[in-house]
Amino acid sequence: MRSRIIRGLLGLGIAGLCLTGTALAQNREKAWELYPYVGYVRYGVPNLGDSTTVKTDVPPGFNTTDVVTSTIDDNFSFGFRFAYNWTKHQEVEFGFGGNSTKAQVLLTETMKDTLPPITMPLPTTHEEELSVDFLVGQVNYTYNFFPTRRDRLVLYVSAGAGVVNTSVFGQTADPALTAIFDELVGDEVDMMYNYGGGVRLFGGRRTGVRLEVRQFKYSAARGDQDYLEVTLGISIVVGGA
Repeated sequence: MRSRIIRGLLGLGIAGLCLTGTALAQNREKAWELYPYVGYVRYGVPNLGDSTTVKTDVPPGFNTTDVVTSTIDDNFSFGFRFAYNWTKHQEVEFGFGGNSTKAQVLLTETMKDTLPPITMPLPTTHEEELSVDFLVGQVNYTYNFFPTRRDRLVLYVSAGAGVVNTSVFGQTADPALTAIFDELVGDEVDMMYNYGGGVRLFGGRRTGVRLEVRQFKYSAARGDQDYLEVTLGISIVVGGA
């Protein structure tokens, strides 16, 4: 399904590039731009959050260190943005997107004997999988550059802010992971900021291919989070002076 969507968008982009037109392409004052896209998200650490807890005399005669680490699988994203060009160079953009992926939580328990004779039992590990949904809403400011004649190639930089809704789903039958799941499972909404840039390549006055790289950062209850998203889609221009 995802591969068909990507092939479809690429096909539309190639069709857009094949269109001919003698007038200047795209970014005109008072024009709207529509941008449906697919993307690929790469998550940074600490993913769902890492932690270390030291428990004294648990079990009696031992100090136990619990280390929790997590990973989120990189995955495809989908979204839609629309922007208003109040000048040829400057525009404000509104966007909505998201993705569904999997995450893994690993608990490593290490015990240290505090009474002679000193022994070091082997670490015990517990691992479980969770499902994670991300929904993002954003407002961005974009500034465009026009390095070529007829403005068929457009470079731009962009930055903005918004909200990230994270929904974590999962259950565990492992008592050692119960408390961790209780903390992670549920919904959380956080403020985020983002920055990035990209390129639009137009084959006609109204349609072209757009490629973008954008970094997202936000602070959640489980720690500072970040992820990188690369998107590819169709830029469609409507109206304009």
